[in-house]
Amino acid sequence: MIPVLEALLLSGLMGAVGQSVRAIVGLKGLADDRADPNVPNPEAFSATRLVVSLIIGFVAGVAAGLTIGLDKIAAVSPSDTKLLVSLMAAGYAGADFIEGFMATYLPGQGSAGADGTTTKTQSTTTTTTTATPAPTAATATPASQTLVAAAVSTQPPPAQPGAGNVRAACEAEWEAHKSDCSGFVIAVAAQLSAVIQGDANAITQALGAGGVWQKLADGVAAAAAAQAGKFVVGGLTGAAQAVPDAHGHVVVVVDGPLNRGKYPSAYWGRLGGVGAKDQTINWAWSAADRDKVIYAAYEP
Repeated sequence: MIPVLEALLLSGLMGAVGQSVRAIVGLKGLADDRADPNVPNPEAFSATRLVVSLIIGFVAGVAAGLTIGLDKIAAVSPSDTKLLVSLMAAGYAGADFIEGFMATYLPGQGSAGADGTTTKTQSTTTTTTTATPAPTAATATPASQTLVAAAVSTQPPPAQPGAGNVRAACEAEWEAHKSDCSGFVIAVAAQLSAVIQGDANAITQALGAGGVWQKLADGVAAAAAAQAGKFVVGGLTGAAQAVPDAHGHVVVVVDGPLNRGKYPSAYWGRLGGVGAKDQTINWAWSAADRDKVIYAAYEP
């Protein structure tokens, strides 16, 4: 019994750590709003919401531990960083992960009901989705494989989530994540029943790693895939930029016009600033970087 309790506790604590990362981003956003004279009524810090956020992360971590298998959690060693990071990713997703877990393992139970009550970065809008067959043990992707690709899915989206659904998810999540490009992509993915983990560098590396991501040739192919209703992400690591940086950048490509016949339309957040809605990606990267962007479509 004790190993089971220890596995549950470890899962919950790692989930709380993941939600703490999300809370830190939210607190930074609150601080930025209070310092911005153009924001008339900045949101006040709420200790209660912070505590609720951490509890949600803990519960999401426990749910992830049950999904992965408590025997694997109980046998974890300090070198099993991928497994630990997967628990953190579930905690970061928070209520979205819990809802996906319930939809998979408790069919008919509905939503977890915890949306919009954690931090500023927590989505305040949920989308009603049509029923999607839950993944079975035979079709579920092992945690170790998904972590290598830096992308974990708890409830895979349909092959074509729909161009309108992708755009609606972007609209729903942009305001909360306009100052965090990776957080924005993660939140949009959650709206489409997929969970992506990691910062912009990790997400970009996943785009070219295969697995659930089908790499696309260029911006033209990305625009065509988005028009066909696929979930398409573009990214560039910080190391690949003309002026190397510790931070990469990622965007969600949507159905829309191509600038100069090659730069697709997208939504994105901007670390330390404000991203853009429904703009072509030549505004997301410099002239020296925009032709190096990697694109991939989510193909579960």
